[in-house]
Amino acid sequence: DRSVYCDMEEDGGGWMLLYSYNQNIYSPYRQINNTHLPTSPTNGYSHWHLGPALGYTSVEDVLDVRFYCSHERHSRVMHFKTSNYHIRAVAVTGNLGNDNSPVYWNTGWTALSHHSAYLPGATTSTNTYGDFADRPFSGNNVQWSIYSHETSCDDTDYWYYYHRRKSSHQIWVRLAGPTKSPSSAPTSPTSTPTAAPTSPTTSPTTTPTSPTSSPTTSPTTVPTSCTEYLYIGHTISGVYTVWAQPGSGLPDRRVYCDMEEDGGGWMLLYSYNRNLTTIRPLDGSHLPKSPTTGYSHVHLTDALGYTSADDVADVRFYCTHSSHSRVMHFKSSNKYIRMVAVFGVLENGNTPQNWTTGWTALTGHSAVLPAGTTYTNNNGAFFNTPFSGYYASWGIYDSYAYCDHYGRSGSSSHQVWVRLQGPTRAPTPESLSPTTSAPTTPTASPTAIAPTTCMEYMFLGHNSGVFTVSAKNGSGLPDRSVYCDMEEDGGGWMLLYSYSRDENTYLALDGSHLPTSPTTGYSHWHLGPALGYTSADDVDDVRLYCSTSRHSRVVHFKTSNYHVREVAVSGSHGSGNIPANWNTGWTALSDHSATLPADAIDATSSGAFYDHPFAGNNGSWSLNSTGGECDDFGGAGAYSFQVWVRLPAPPTLSPTTSSPTSPPTESPTTIPTSMHPTSDQPLKDNWFRKRDVARHESYPQKNSWIRKQANRKSDISNNNAK
Repeated sequence: DRSVYCDMEEDGGGWMLLYSYNQNIYSPYRQINNTHLPTSPTNGYSHWHLGPALGYTSVEDVLDVRFYCSHERHSRVMHFKTSNYHIRAVAVTGNLGNDNSPVYWNTGWTALSHHSAYLPGATTSTNTYGDFADRPFSGNNVQWSIYSHETSCDDTDYWYYYHRRKSSHQIWVRLAGPTKSPSSAPTSPTSTPTAAPTSPTTSPTTTPTSPTSSPTTSPTTVPTSCTEYLYIGHTISGVYTVWAQPGSGLPDRRVYCDMEEDGGGWMLLYSYNRNLTTIRPLDGSHLPKSPTTGYSHVHLTDALGYTSADDVADVRFYCTHSSHSRVMHFKSSNKYIRMVAVFGVLENGNTPQNWTTGWTALTGHSAVLPAGTTYTNNNGAFFNTPFSGYYASWGIYDSYAYCDHYGRSGSSSHQVWVRLQGPTRAPTPESLSPTTSAPTTPTASPTAIAPTTCMEYMFLGHNSGVFTVSAKNGSGLPDRSVYCDMEEDGGGWMLLYSYSRDENTYLALDGSHLPTSPTTGYSHWHLGPALGYTSADDVDDVRLYCSTSRHSRVVHFKTSNYHVREVAVSGSHGSGNIPANWNTGWTALSDHSATLPADAIDATSSGAFYDHPFAGNNGSWSLNSTGGECDDFGGAGAYSFQVWVRLPAPPTLSPTTSSPTSPPTESPTTIPTSMHPTSDQPLKDNWFRKRDVARHESYPQKNSWIRKQANRKSDISNNNAK
């Protein structure tokens, strides 16, 4: 066990100090100390990583990494957190090998208290291995670094110019919640805090409803795999949410499902697409979301907690290469190949017979392999020439790829798909396809799912488009059509404001309609008058976007600030708007490059989204009938403004005895009103019920911990309201 400093205040608390380096004017050169966890954030001079310090081995053990620095050279403060997978990996192991990228730093981060620096939003370059001390991210004349003789914090680090300046650098990690109850009373801290903290074992006085809590029995039929989505009638290929196995402790994932080829129900496991000049390290940590532009893979055990080849019905391989016209496209149900899909490798079990027999040619197949296989690697790994012939091979490497040949130069595409067993354990997956027989529509469908929000539609696997959302129960308001974004930052966003105009358009603001397009809309409405919502707690996040032809900067961020969420519901919050509602606690999203909201120093009192809710020295955000301000102070030009809200995910989707809400008018995905096939309905319902109950019962302590966190979040929100 180790002694380490814990911060219980910033951003909800629970932070462990990983790096602490503090220099003053009179500091001599001090060697970097990477063998001790620091015990003070203000006078420490050491760091350690979670692997060598505490034996952690998985990125999933880390929720967030937080960075802080200040320097006497200037007044800017860098203070942000991120949950980027690769940055969390550095916190565990100390480096990324050769895979650091600016996009890991300049997107998906959240500004914390006092943040006013250019970085990480302005990151344009990185070191290759991600080492937190050695310039892990940099911009134009600004960077982060920690060396024995100098440091940099949102500036440069020329030692002869800066080394005699005070500076402080801190890196913190917040680990995932507890998975086991403490066996005894916690050890007393080595130093007594000035105020006695609340006991971590104290139970909350009330237990609020938690989005992650489930009833003891679950009557819902929420699909959890590509095969299940297909089974209940989703026939359009796209990105869907799939569940991890009960008891695995892994999160749900978004992944691409192919609902067309060979009966459909395929989940994309590998997607590697390279051009003539691409040299990219293999990324074995993410399920791909596109078969044509992806560059990643992960196996079923690591991604979703599967442990048996029996969970997989088929594995499908596809590749093309610009050096020839042959296409490799086949499927196999060989047990050893299915085992590789689950675990990633075999233990000396790969043989040519695994590939030359029992395979089925699919659309477009014209390759020599796998029929011509004469040689295999030992472990069967799909990227490392698992099967080869005299003049042909399959292989995926950093700088080249094989597809039924041995040439290296050229562009290529490689895909590996899996089809999981269906809920009825049918002998062939084709029997699960809704196209194999005409369904019978019952007079009342006890298993049809009626989604009522964008989040629920996403939960059922729908892609972006126009959907019908329901008003709040008891409000007496009608249902509305609105545009839902299922892609950005995990999806589930409902469009609240959409104003797009060219230089010559002058239209009055329309505050009485929910917009149905983010790019051509010209209206807005708030959740109260539109759908009957009454509380900021009904909203998880608010997202703001704007761009203009007047400059190239883009405003694109989300925030969960209580007062901003309140405006999304009612349109204003009286006179409680202040700059701190905007310049702290926000998260930069894709393409964000603006100075706002980070440098917000002024705000209108009402906080209305159209009337200068936040402004800085160099620009503002506002909407009016003749123009707008998007990180500037207005002028002639075209602009686009969007405001989105994301409502909480439902704990369950209750079944309905009537037809579900009408399908979206523009979305290709429809809501099934009957199950396919109907003859095995009781068996399928029973399978879903057992699965959902098992999923709930496997997390009793985790759910308890989440409920406590929900209480704390509620307390924080209430304090903000006060």
